[in-house]
Amino acid sequence: MHRSRFVLLALVAVALGACESEEVDAGATTSLVSTTSTSSLTTTSVAATSTLAPTTSLATTGTGSTELVEYDGSAYGFVMLLPASWTAIAPDDFDFGSLSEEMVDLYGQELADQATAIVSQGGVLFALAPDTGSGFVNNINVIQGPTTGATAADLEQAYIDEIPLIGAEIIETGIVSIPVGEAAVARYSIPDFGVAGVGYWIIADDSEWVITLSYSDSAPLGFDFEEIVNSFQVVDR
Repeated sequence: MHRSRFVLLALVAVALGACESEEVDAGATTSLVSTTSTSSLTTTSVAATSTLAPTTSLATTGTGSTELVEYDGSAYGFVMLLPASWTAIAPDDFDFGSLSEEMVDLYGQELADQATAIVSQGGVLFALAPDTGSGFVNNINVIQGPTTGATAADLEQAYIDEIPLIGAEIIETGIVSIPVGEAAVARYSIPDFGVAGVGYWIIADDSEWVITLSYSDSAPLGFDFEEIVNSFQVVDR
């Protein structure tokens, strides 16, 4: 996948969720069919040891009051922590490219379309917080793609180039080391809509992963996103 398309897909959740009146082209046209593999939340504990560089504060968001549990995405090559109360949507939750009516009723067509756009172009997870009726549902998405041969500095520059295209303002960017590998990190906001985001673009072995948190800045998150990213592990499928 072209690097620009990769990062735009990773950022599309915050753009679509905040700018309901504007169209953002996610370029998603590929349909997925359901598979027999499963991805689920379990209560298995994961020890997340931080090896972050001095820019640790760059991606620290929230506090640790929310219970985090392990999400088993091993069918798609990874495991990580997620908030226990969140709903995880994986490729096997789609039937002929669409989410179930139950999911659409729960979160609305717009978020269902976001999940479809992300998963149909390499997304392996779209996790949603409970809908509080505030107009924006906090979410985490994970997109996996083959390595582009880029360095972490290249990926940081891609964030700098692409984030303004969704109408967001860059707060800060940097390069960090996390347990699974090196990552470019970007924090950004869409102040007119009270929405912010943090993205990690990770180089791990022969693949690249983008983990993006999009959230309303009007209420505490209740968890530290850094802990979630530090728990991310690449596993055999």
